Amino acid sequence: MKTDKILLLMVLVLLSGCSKIDDWLDVKQNKNDLVPVKLSDFQALLDYELMFRYYPSIGLVGADNYYVTDANWKSVTLTEQNAYIWKKDIYEGAPSSDWNYAYQRISYANIVLDGIQKVAVAPDNQAEWDRVKGQALFFRAFSFYGLLQTFARPYDPQTAASDPGIPLLLTSDINVKVSRPKVSESYGQVLKDLLEAESLLPLLPAELTRPSGIAAQALLAKVYLTMGNYDKALEYSSKVLQQRKYLYDFQGLTVSNSRQFPVVSGRPSEILLYAESVNYGIITVDWYAIADPALYNQYAGGDLRKTIFFRDYGAGKITFKGSYTGNFSPFAGIATNEVYLINAEAKVRMNDIQGGLSVLNDLLGHRFAAGAFEPYSAADATSALQLIINERRKELPFTGQLRWEDLRRLNPDPRFAKRLTRRVNGQEYSLDPGDPRYVYPIPENELKYNPMEQNER
Repeated sequence: MKTDKILLLMVLVLLSGCSKIDDWLDVKQNKNDLVPVKLSDFQALLDYELMFRYYPSIGLVGADNYYVTDANWKSVTLTEQNAYIWKKDIYEGAPSSDWNYAYQRISYANIVLDGIQKVAVAPDNQAEWDRVKGQALFFRAFSFYGLLQTFARPYDPQTAASDPGIPLLLTSDINVKVSRPKVSESYGQVLKDLLEAESLLPLLPAELTRPSGIAAQALLAKVYLTMGNYDKALEYSSKVLQQRKYLYDFQGLTVSNSRQFPVVSGRPSEILLYAESVNYGIITVDWYAIADPALYNQYAGGDLRKTIFFRDYGAGKITFKGSYTGNFSPFAGIATNEVYLINAEAKVRMNDIQGGLSVLNDLLGHRFAAGAFEPYSAADATSALQLIINERRKELPFTGQLRWEDLRRLNPDPRFAKRLTRRVNGQEYSLDPGDPRYVYPIPENELKYNPMEQNER
């Protein structure tokens, strides 16, 4: 369609910094040739850096694993200031990077999904055709999932059919305006895309920035855990661990003030899919975000995460250095450590307490100094769940916006609900369990272009 070509030309302008795109453009002779027609063209689009960068992280700004001084709070953007204190109007007319980047990524995935339908499938290109389609489906699903954790209410089976979800952009036609389906339909689309992606993708990744079947299984486990479908979360996390159980052994890492990750090239990796978050300075500038003492003090003696993940400047100033990206951007991908924790929680939720703790202990055995770890035990499911949830916070403190996602999904359970508080310039701010401010507002500029129901704040 004409609109497809217009959108693609816009995309290619944005992609001009990517060497693979540049290589492709070098062999094109005129603008009519810019529309991708070969599977290698579509793969080039999927290899663009936006597909593995800029995943939502505004939730992490509002989570409780850190705090900032008044002076540093004043120095960040207005959006970050507002998110930190859970203000009702977060954006105040400004655009949202979390929203915009996600829908750009979804648009690119849709260009591929629409375009490859015109590529004839033959025995000599079937595997490549499947791989390209599977990657596009995965990226669309992963982006929808991040938007759901940011701009929609937490999944509740009692209200999911009536709660407003997120716009499901399923076409590359830029003239199509989409409304907000319900949360149940939004999650249904995520699962539909992922299940098809799993069936199309090779099991193991050739490159960590390209989705694979095992990454799709891990994301399915993650989505099902968020939905409270523990049977499915157990099924898919078990599939992953049957194929890929590798964990970094922290005893083999060197404790220093430099950033530890990624580990030396050529070693096996915990990472199943590499991705980075939107880079908000309030949580990524090294001297801004100070680890919450309530988190830092949970690390026991001999727990190597205390020195591998954190840098202690003295005088109570402790900052995070343990991102799997190896830079200031928070890791937003999927790794086996998270899958271990999903598997452990799902087993306990399914009344296999000892099985769940065995998985948790296996993970933690790779995180402590030699002889320092004493395996966990618990007499009941609640105690076991508390151990696992605490370890999720300690193992994944600045991974994507996982802490925010956990607060959202756990708040309905009185056993794990938590009231958040912060003090800025002498004033105390709070966020109670179930507060509407756990859902970020849809940016006003989006509502002007595509009117839809605004989130309650």
